Amino acid sequence: MLMDIPPQTIDMKRGDVVFLHPLTLFATHGNRTLDDARFVLIHFFGQELTTVNDGPLLPHTTNFAAGSKVTGPYFPLVFDPALSEELAALPHHPGGEEE
Repeated sequence: MLMDIPPQTIDMKRGDVVFLHPLTLFATHGNRTLDDARFVLIHFFGQELTTVNDGPLLPHTTNFAAGSKVTGPYFPLVFDPALSEELAALPHHPGGEEE
């Protein structure tokens, strides 16, 4: 059960990077310094991801109907397998067809 697993803390310094499994629960502590604290969180997911509830996934973003695919300006396609196949077929591309 989730409540039986103690939370883990990761102390990070400027420039550090951490990769998390998509099913990992993630939270941050408040900034305890007078300095600005900034971070970027990028979450990758498959093209077939659908919503469970109606409404936005994040505040001030796209409203979704339950069961719809997650797409739109706040959730861009990062990797298109069809495009990589087209690039591989170009002449002089490593792994592509020769002329």
